[in-house]
Amino acid sequence: MEPFGTYRPCGRNGLIITLVRLGLGRGGIKRLWSSLWNRHGADVPVDVTYQGLKLRLHPWTNSIESKILLSSKLREEDELKAIEPYVKGGGSFVDIGANAGYYSMMAAKMGARRVASVEPNGDLVEKFRANIAINDFGKIIEVFPVIMGDTEEVKRLYIASDLGNSSLIPSDDTENHIDVQQRRLDSVLAESGIDRISALKIDVEGYEDRVLMPFFKTASPDQYPSMMVLEVSSREDWEADVLDWMLNNGYELISQTRGNAMLKRTEPAT
Repeated sequence: MEPFGTYRPCGRNGLIITLVRLGLGRGGIKRLWSSLWNRHGADVPVDVTYQGLKLRLHPWTNSIESKILLSSKLREEDELKAIEPYVKGGGSFVDIGANAGYYSMMAAKMGARRVASVEPNGDLVEKFRANIAINDFGKIIEVFPVIMGDTEEVKRLYIASDLGNSSLIPSDDTENHIDVQQRRLDSVLAESGIDRISALKIDVEGYEDRVLMPFFKTASPDQYPSMMVLEVSSREDWEADVLDWMLNNGYELISQTRGNAMLKRTEPAT
């Protein structure tokens, strides 16, 4: 792998990054930067330092990486602020639907002692592992290249043009598919050595209930995550309302953004 800095932005793209870091990366102007970048930097990785992380980004295939590159605002700021008290000082973090690993690496930077990251898309896993190496997080973050669900079997993952939107549920954005091993959450936790989850984030495009409900129904309540970021924007695809179950079984809503609900555990589940 080329040393970090090999793809440092320069010229026009270097100027764009400077302006973004000065605060000119908000609202509609981000679309201008994206258009200019795609004209002069498409298909080329870019090395940037972002919120203390060294990142080699591939923004043309993944909207999350594009937003990290071209937005002045801290990505997922509310969610990260909610997670930080639970992982700093040596907590554990579980990242289901890790994408290119942004949440996982931020948790490691915050002080998490152990991070288990689940991402089934091989292209994203390769990029994620490169950034783990760049940031020397290899002893903290373990990547599981599997699908999460309610059974242990091979499943079909539908790949979207925006890699972060890939899902077990096909959509109009689906371009192709791959077959990937599915595992249960309790199985991954046992392999990772995490017996108590300080914080968990899950974003699996409408499959959140099939991952969480089997775990909640079989695990001991003291194994439940102390805090959770739960994607709810695909709630209509759930077979069971896991958010409602959590609110009735010892969890309290901390806050909610357009796409995610943040919850904390306040009492043992019944």
